[in-house]
Amino acid sequence: MPLPEPLRLVLAREALRHGALDLAARDAAALRPSPDRLALLGGLAQARGDYAAAARDYLAAGDLAWLEGEVDRLAASGRVAQALALQKSIVARLTEDRTEPDVLAEADFDLGRIEQAQAYRTWILFPGHRAHEVAAGRAYARAVALAPFRERYLIALGNQQLNLSELVAATRTFERARDADPTSVEALTGLGDAALRRGDRATAATYLALARARAPDSESVHILARRLRLP
Repeated sequence: MPLPEPLRLVLAREALRHGALDLAARDAAALRPSPDRLALLGGLAQARGDYAAAARDYLAAGDLAWLEGEVDRLAASGRVAQALALQKSIVARLTEDRTEPDVLAEADFDLGRIEQAQAYRTWILFPGHRAHEVAAGRAYARAVALAPFRERYLIALGNQQLNLSELVAATRTFERARDADPTSVEALTGLGDAALRRGDRATAATYLALARARAPDSESVHILARRLRLP
């Protein structure tokens, strides 16, 4: 008599947990196609050291927890290009679904950070550097479009617009961040940085004073003060 599907799934998971990979694989092969089966196959591939197959199966299963951990693992080990490719796959998967806009916004925000990391690894005069900087800005802009009042996303987008010398756009973004969170020191220092890059030192110094009054030990305050060459 065939085992009921839920029981076979439980047995396969237990076999995988105890390292009985062949037994787990046999049980997995007997399961009908489903996200649970895909996640099980992902676990098997991971246990065998085949991280490419594991990523493919977990992605198809929609197991974002493992995928996000794998992105972090790849990035931490210096394999930023691979982390970037996997994060793009996560964003594409979530974009197809569109049922979790907050999760997609966070995935786009993470994609922006990884694009920036890859830009930093690419010499500034190489064509790829600018491409990654632009891609980071687009990823942050998508995150902001999905969560327009999230101060963290707005600050990231504003800073990236500064990196791209889009000073008018950056000023508007930092103003939106200030409106979203009137206590945001990073919004004030961002406005100061944009003003300084436009050549308006007086306005930049005013924003620095406002930011310093709120958080004198903030890193962004110290950075703006150094750029203004003020104590």
